[in-house]
Amino acid sequence: MTEKLYYKYWGKASSDDEQGDSYHMLPYHCLDVAAVGSVLLDKNPYWLDQFSKLTGIDKAVLKPVLLFFLAMHDLGKFSESFQNIIPKLLEELQGIKYSKKQAYSKRVFAHDSIGFLVWKECVFKQLIANFQLDYVEDWRDLLNWFMEASNGHHGLPIKQGKEYLNDFYNENDKQAVAEFTKECLEIFSIKELFDSTDLNVSYDILCEQLPKASWVLTGFYVLCDWIGSGKKFKYNNDQKIKLKKYWDDIALKVAEEAISEAGILPCQINAELDPLSQLLDLPECAELTPLQNLAKTIEIRQAPQLFIIEDETGAGKTEASLILLNRLMAKGLAQGFYIALPTMATADGIYPRVQKTYDKLYKEGEKPSLVLSHSSAKLSDKFTDTILYFDKNTIGQKYSDDAQSRCQAWLADNRKKSLLAHVGVGTIDQTFLAVLKVKYQSLRLIGLLGKVLVIDEAHAYDAYMGKELEVLLEVHAALGGSAIVMSATLPLNIREKLANAFLKGLERKGCRLDEQNAYPLLTHIAADYKNEIPCPNNSKRRQKATNYQFIHDEQQINQLIKASLEQGQCVCWIRNSVKDAKSSYQYWQTRHEKVDLFHARFVLSDRLTIQEKILCAFDKKSTGDQRKGRLLIATQVVEQSLDLDFDVMITDLAPIDLMLQRAGRLHRHVRDQYGSFKRTGEDERSEAVLTIFCPEYTDNPTADWYSAKLPNAKKVYKNHARLWVGQKELAEMETRQIPKNIRPLIEAVYSDRCPIPKGLETTDTKAAGDANAERSHAGFNTIDFETGYTLNGQVWAEDLDMPTRLGDETLTLALAKWEDGQLQPFGKPDKQSWQKTEIRALAKNVSELLSLTKAQQQAFDAIKVQLPSQGKWVNILPMLWNDEKELWQGMVLNNKKQETPIFYHPQLGLIYAYEIEQTQQDEQLETEEIL
Repeated sequence: MTEKLYYKYWGKASSDDEQGDSYHMLPYHCLDVAAVGSVLLDKNPYWLDQFSKLTGIDKAVLKPVLLFFLAMHDLGKFSESFQNIIPKLLEELQGIKYSKKQAYSKRVFAHDSIGFLVWKECVFKQLIANFQLDYVEDWRDLLNWFMEASNGHHGLPIKQGKEYLNDFYNENDKQAVAEFTKECLEIFSIKELFDSTDLNVSYDILCEQLPKASWVLTGFYVLCDWIGSGKKFKYNNDQKIKLKKYWDDIALKVAEEAISEAGILPCQINAELDPLSQLLDLPECAELTPLQNLAKTIEIRQAPQLFIIEDETGAGKTEASLILLNRLMAKGLAQGFYIALPTMATADGIYPRVQKTYDKLYKEGEKPSLVLSHSSAKLSDKFTDTILYFDKNTIGQKYSDDAQSRCQAWLADNRKKSLLAHVGVGTIDQTFLAVLKVKYQSLRLIGLLGKVLVIDEAHAYDAYMGKELEVLLEVHAALGGSAIVMSATLPLNIREKLANAFLKGLERKGCRLDEQNAYPLLTHIAADYKNEIPCPNNSKRRQKATNYQFIHDEQQINQLIKASLEQGQCVCWIRNSVKDAKSSYQYWQTRHEKVDLFHARFVLSDRLTIQEKILCAFDKKSTGDQRKGRLLIATQVVEQSLDLDFDVMITDLAPIDLMLQRAGRLHRHVRDQYGSFKRTGEDERSEAVLTIFCPEYTDNPTADWYSAKLPNAKKVYKNHARLWVGQKELAEMETRQIPKNIRPLIEAVYSDRCPIPKGLETTDTKAAGDANAERSHAGFNTIDFETGYTLNGQVWAEDLDMPTRLGDETLTLALAKWEDGQLQPFGKPDKQSWQKTEIRALAKNVSELLSLTKAQQQAFDAIKVQLPSQGKWVNILPMLWNDEKELWQGMVLNNKKQETPIFYHPQLGLIYAYEIEQTQQDEQLETEEIL
């Protein structure tokens, strides 16, 4: 019997062996990947149900089709061009010493695109002949979607150029493909697809459904390829096992083991729990707030649905969302959830709260994974200590069965996989990457399949991110997902945009929301359903009024701070720019002992140290002694999701919604007269007053009304007209007291009908134009769900080329002290010191680094073993101590290729040269803080 040609092709070769002595046969690898798909669909029937709904194809018919195309995913590797990547193996297996085919180029035309070429020219024709099909072009239209998804397993849609098949394949290659396809058709019977489909009836429907389904099918194929390429699948160089036997005896069994270790199989969901006694981590005497009671009693529809929760800061929105999550999951509407926050700091803050509760949503004995997902998650000991390794020899394993949370190592080793965990907490960026046209977008998207998407601090997003959020909600709804959006308050037009994006995903017309005044409010949206439910304020929560006052002179602000500190109060001043924050800190550093500075421009180790220090000093459980006479000068980093409580709060004039967020950190908890926390009774501190540092109000402001008072912040919040409107609305209130119902205040500031004074019309018009441009930019960068997963003239890019948020370009630096011929990281020494000494600098100020000296290079070479990827991607910046300035100083090139100094101090953070000079150019001003 003639040996099958497909045994002459390698599919995977050892990365440790450039000679290719250790390899895995291509047909086996293709079946490995298909076996992963088979086990996943068997063990996670929810996915197969969703795939069936999305494609409109019955589950029993669809499954073998999915597996057949999984087996076809690497047909491009049957080409001589690909096999010649390792010439030794090409000669050993096929006797070809010198290849005459087109040289393989992963960048120009990779094996995924080559595979689609052989599908079009050979395999599709083989199917037509095998099943004697009519309507050939119609079937081509439909089956191409499965093949494009399968060939998209390397994270990008395939290229479909004018290349010729014979440039890549010889005749034996084509015969090997045909033989392999024939055997796959015997293992995976797809005949029922053709027998059960009447194209006269179904063609138009399938043409509409399959492009939409292709997004998650691609993600499924990527996932199967990643697991099927893992180390569990041993390389079989010379064993020519029949494919059906390999499938039954090896591939399926190993796939089950590999999937088990990956930790992505669903866990059994718990029943609906009593929030107080079974679910929430609350004190014994606690009662549910009106909002939480509403979450407990509201009707949960048996369909994808959106909840928009609006209530004041600290009102228990996170706990209300957990109640809804429990109920949605108990009804079989989800298998897990992801909580998305605006910054790493807010994600770090929520993560421990979720740790205490998340596994209660699953049945006892289940071990769901909880992942922390953002760019610095691996530097969080709270997270890394929970990672579960299957290698028993792993050093430092801390996992045990009674651990508070856990996360399989396979999920934790790459942020692209993090959304596949049962439960996730992280930045909103990780979910935006599921709908941006970037590499491996589809893997993130399938990670969200079957999850409730929880968006916190929704008011914190600009026009670009707002459009991304709309696309995300649309796609999530289309894929059968539910969502919870939380905010202190949203303008009506934003709330409508989010609701209508979700309805668009459900293929329903948009709706008009009616409730313009009620607050708190829960908006509930589903297909053909809308309910806006006003919610009472929590009568048990502190009823203390928050007053406000305006101060226009910085010296008066300092006098207020001095008097408050002398009375033993703790004070926070939130400045709008890092430069102003540092200036105020340096003023007080020489006048008061207990003063701290907190902003985002510290190396991570120092930032985490400062964050832990201020949480200890100002959180809910802080004592009077810890708080007494402490001053915090901070920027926007403290205004969201950090549970901080100050006796005195001062803020620079900012957008009204952000000032209300800052006010939420004023007298946040009930305390005695000394500042210690009380569980019951009234707050014993003096009145709560929000002090607003701002320009003097005038009916006829000039164009520089805001920038003359706060010049360093004029680009942070660019719409000075809306800042003026916010101050005007507050100034015209009969009582200088923040209202319980803040919605009319928000609507008054952001209404299109709001009159703008002539002097500020330009800034308002420009801001509106910029916002429209940002939305258009986001629309270009996000996926077109209806078009489907295909290149089709669209531009796809790596993650950094299509950003999750707009802003000035940055360069990540690793700051190092250069002392005694050695490089030392900033911060406390630990196993991740070098990763924690990184910081992002504005590229306009630091475009590139100078070459290291010979001594510095030798010192850098000595520490490379401690660095990720052996320091290959690390931008090390040696810094010398400057005695005159009392700062660490390094030299860099700015965007004009000029050598310029840059400074650092563990208490002040990163300092650009212009910030300590007398003058600065407008272009150098910060536009936003890098959070």
